[in-house]
Amino acid sequence: MSWAHYLVYRGLQVAILSDAFGSSTQGEVVGIFIRDAETIQAIRARDERILEMLNYMVDEIEELSFLRWNEDKRILEMLRGTTSLDEYEKLLRRLLESKYADDVTRDNATSELAWVDSEKTKKSKQAAKTNHIQRRRSQFSQKYDQLMLALIHRDGFECEICGTTEDLTIDHVIPLSKGGGDELGNLRLLCRLHNSLKGDR
Repeated sequence: MSWAHYLVYRGLQVAILSDAFGSSTQGEVVGIFIRDAETIQAIRARDERILEMLNYMVDEIEELSFLRWNEDKRILEMLRGTTSLDEYEKLLRRLLESKYADDVTRDNATSELAWVDSEKTKKSKQAAKTNHIQRRRSQFSQKYDQLMLALIHRDGFECEICGTTEDLTIDHVIPLSKGGGDELGNLRLLCRLHNSLKGDR
C-alpha cells in the first residue's frame, strides 16, 4: 500500500513517499522528496551534508526493499519467466553482493545462477547447431541441380516410395540436422508429399 510521511527537519519540510498512490509495486519506498525548491535552497545554504544524508537514506531503503522482495526463492523462480537471462543474472548478482543478504538468500541466488549458466550454455549450443545447419543447407542448395541429375541417373526419375514422377525432391536419409552429408549414398528422390511426411527423421 502506498503512503506518505511528512516531517520537519531543523525547521525544513521533507516528505518521505512510497510509490504512486493506489499502485502496487515491488518496492515499498521510491524516494525521499523535498517539497519545494525554496526548501532545497535553504538546506544547501545551511548544510550540503543534509542532502547527502537524504540521498544515502534513499539508497539504503531502496536496497533493503529490493532485498526483501527478491530474497524468497519462489519469487526468484517466478522471475525466471518474466525477465531475460541477462537481466535475471544481474538481479541475482546484486543479491549476492548485497550487504543485507543472509546465507539463505545467497544460497538461493547461487542456485539460480547455476541454472542461468546452464540455460546460457544450452542456448549457445543450440545457436551453434542452428548456424551449422544453415551453412550446410546453403552448401547443399548450391549443388542441388548437380545432385538431382546424379540421382536421376542412378535411380530413375521417380519417388522411391510411391513411384510418382510429380514434384520430386532430394531427401537426406540421415537429415542434415543430425549430421547427414550430401554424398549420394545418403540421398534419394522422394516426392514432396513423402519428403514432408518423413520430416526431420
